[in-house]
Amino acid sequence: MASKKVIMHPNYDSYTLEYDYALLQLKESSTITPASLVADGTYDADGTVLKTIGFGSTSSGGSISSTLLGVDLGVVEPCASQSSYSSSQITNEMMCAGEAGKDACQGDSGGPLFWDGAGGPKIAGVVSWGYGCAAAGYPGVFSRLSPDYVLDWIAEKTAPSSSCGVTRVACTSNDECCSEKCNWKGKCKKGFEGCVVKNQDCTSNDECCSGKCSSTKGCR
Repeated sequence: MASKKVIMHPNYDSYTLEYDYALLQLKESSTITPASLVADGTYDADGTVLKTIGFGSTSSGGSISSTLLGVDLGVVEPCASQSSYSSSQITNEMMCAGEAGKDACQGDSGGPLFWDGAGGPKIAGVVSWGYGCAAAGYPGVFSRLSPDYVLDWIAEKTAPSSSCGVTRVACTSNDECCSEKCNWKGKCKKGFEGCVVKNQDCTSNDECCSGKCSSTKGCR
């Protein structure tokens, strides 16, 4: 499926590979059910077994695969103290997974690192970089999906327009949830703090556009 737009994270650094995130806007709607994004660091613990899939090569510098391949990888956390990477190379928005002989490789970049268990796949990271492929002491490095670094940005860039024709602007704090600066209350689902309205569901599209309610359940 073709894409019509690439949205890079504004903090992406091509030298350090910090904030190695991008979104693709498709030319047409997809009928594929999307995987969930991990929102709370549930699968970041050391030793947690996650999976990555892709069409990348099976050896460093090798040819791209013609078939989709996958491998289970154990999370290495904290990465810098358990690998040959330095602490300056592995920043907070990165996570590591893999071991000698098991890794993502060239051609897999941008692919998912995900929990493949009960409840369906949940994406915890994105294939980013590494030294070689599956080399001892150098697990794969992934861009971590976290509310501290990227999930709010994803929510902002993918927020749908409501049926009233107003593009939703994501709230980034409780103060903004109480103001007129934003109209998408995704950050306020658990209720406002210090506002008159608390945990009030929207009952109409007009209310969804007005910012008078804290839950957008009525806007589906």
